[in-house]
Amino acid sequence: MQDTNMRLRGAFRATTRRRGSVLLLALFFGSLLALLAGSFGESVRAQVQNAREVNASLESELAAQSGLEFALRRLLWDPTWQGTLDPVQIGNGASFRVLRSDPGDDYAIHTAQLEIVANDGTSEYRLATAVEVTPGDPLRNKAITALGNKVRYHNLDVHGDMILVDARDKVWDWSPALQDWVPAGPHLPAKSQLSSVDVVGTLYKYQENSSYLHSGQERTWSRDLRMPAWSLDAYLVPDPSDRKIYHRPAELSGITLNKTAVVILEPGDNLVLDDARLLGGLIVHVPALADLRLGPAVTITLKNSNEIGTGVHGIHPNIGLIAPGAMLQGNTGATTKMDGFTFLGSTNTTVHLDVDGMLILVNEVKNLNDAEITFDKKVAENPPMGITFSGPIPAVDVATMHESYGDLNLDY
Repeated sequence: MQDTNMRLRGAFRATTRRRGSVLLLALFFGSLLALLAGSFGESVRAQVQNAREVNASLESELAAQSGLEFALRRLLWDPTWQGTLDPVQIGNGASFRVLRSDPGDDYAIHTAQLEIVANDGTSEYRLATAVEVTPGDPLRNKAITALGNKVRYHNLDVHGDMILVDARDKVWDWSPALQDWVPAGPHLPAKSQLSSVDVVGTLYKYQENSSYLHSGQERTWSRDLRMPAWSLDAYLVPDPSDRKIYHRPAELSGITLNKTAVVILEPGDNLVLDDARLLGGLIVHVPALADLRLGPAVTITLKNSNEIGTGVHGIHPNIGLIAPGAMLQGNTGATTKMDGFTFLGSTNTTVHLDVDGMLILVNEVKNLNDAEITFDKKVAENPPMGITFSGPIPAVDVATMHESYGDLNLDY
């Protein structure tokens, strides 16, 4: 009996010791798990914070990229643009400013030193870049340019950019006598009337408080413009392989000509185009024509359906209608398709005109109605013989780019 009791007491003590060990182990592992859980929580919080910082940094970097694209567009149409005065907001609390350290130049190729400073509210990113700016001739990348002070468009569709000179003394004309550009005006107040004009591109103008378009962007700028230099004498050299020369014809009617038609007129003449397909383009030469601002020397009247340009067998593939001394007019039923470089003195009630290439008008544009003008860069890159622009096609190109740490010493 005594032995039995001793055995029972020993078993109880062993069980108690085992239970104590299990309790200690449970407390140890519980503490370890709590420690691991706390450490894991801190790690998660650190990773979340790091992700937030990375995301913020990425958003500010993307904002800087948006600022660079914005700056390139602005420099393309204004080479002397000096950056943004205030931060440009782009959503989600992000913004950018563009700072410039050089004055720029309206005519000479130069390098614009820019710093784009972007901020998303929690982080900042600075991007320094050098942009090579070629101001070029702003007429060269426009679908239609009117260099006179009186313009009246109605129901005009423009696929490309256009220029409206609604200010005085912004144009330099070409002087054949001086072989140079001279300040020419227009000197009188602008009289511009645009109705139902839709532009897939941008209208460049000078008056900030004037609005012209039914649809499309409008930009105010201050650049002087230069009429293309022109000389048509070389077209008078006989060459039956690519041209046909006409001396003072009253009309060109019902003909199809693959060569370039060269028409010589005297002041006061009127040329009628009636169902004419002049696929090599049309040159209208007026001897001793010196000052285009004196008004039209001759008149071209459109009747029925005409096609000018679009061919490849003339003197040059990009000749449309080149008649800087002529006024173009048409009757109500006339429809005309022109392809290539078209250069006219003025228009008077011209309807249903479709120009593919580029159109430059020197003086008054009166009632250019129901017309469609489409820019063709190939024409701008390769103008016809006898036409010289004052510079190349405007362009911008990023030369260098890197993250900045206040390289230009400009303050945000």
